[in-house]
Amino acid sequence: MRYVSRQLVSIPPILRSDTAELRRQSLRDSAENGSFSQMRARVDHELLKDNSIREGLEKLFQGRCAYCEQRASAKKLSNLEPHRPLGQALGKDGRTDHAYYTWLAYDWDNIVSACDACRRRKQNQFFVDGKRGAMNASVGKLRETEKALFLDPCYDDPGENLRFGTNGHVEALSVAAQETISLLSLNRPELVAARHAAFLTVVDRLTEDPRGCEVVALPWPRHAGAR
Repeated sequence: MRYVSRQLVSIPPILRSDTAELRRQSLRDSAENGSFSQMRARVDHELLKDNSIREGLEKLFQGRCAYCEQRASAKKLSNLEPHRPLGQALGKDGRTDHAYYTWLAYDWDNIVSACDACRRRKQNQFFVDGKRGAMNASVGKLRETEKALFLDPCYDDPGENLRFGTNGHVEALSVAAQETISLLSLNRPELVAARHAAFLTVVDRLTEDPRGCEVVALPWPRHAGAR
C-alpha cells in the first residue's frame, strides 16, 4: 500500500452530474429512514459503469490495487470497490450496521480500484474503534469522527502505519495497520515475493554505474544519530 493523492485526478463528470446528485439524495433519505434495514443499497450500477469513473481510477491508481498494489485495472468493472461498504457494514464484534455507508455510493472519495483477492477478503467489513460516524456524514467528516481500523490509501500515510522489510514482509506500526494487514492478508506469499523482488531491483539500479560515473559510498555524517 502506498499513499495516493486524490488531487491528482479530477472528480469524474458523471459523479458531478445532476443524475448522480439525485441518486445520492435518494440514498441519504433511505439511510435516514432505515429503508435498508435488511438489504444493501439500491445502487445504480449503470451510472458507475461510466467510462469517466474507470478512466479516473485507472489513472489515479496506475492500474493497480489500492490496497496491495497488484495489477487491478479499473477498466474491469468488478475491480471498482467502495472503501467503506455500501450497506451492512460489519464490525469487529460481528455487529452489522445495515444502513452504513449506503450514502457514499457515488462519492469519489469512497471509490477505489481493488484486486479480486483483496475484494474477497474485505467484502463488507469495516472495523472502527468505538461508534461509527453520523448517518449521512461525508467521507471527510467520517475521517474526523471515526476511529477507523482500516487504512485508507488516499488518506492515511503508509509511512506512519506500515514498515516494509527488505525481505518483502510488512509490519504494522499502528492498530489500524494491524487490522488492515490481517483483513487483507497483506503478507500473503505472492505479495511478499513481489515486494522482495522489487527491493532487489532497486538495489541493483542503485549499485549500477550511472552514465560512467563511479558509485561512491559517502561516510555517515558524524552528527547523525547524536544525542
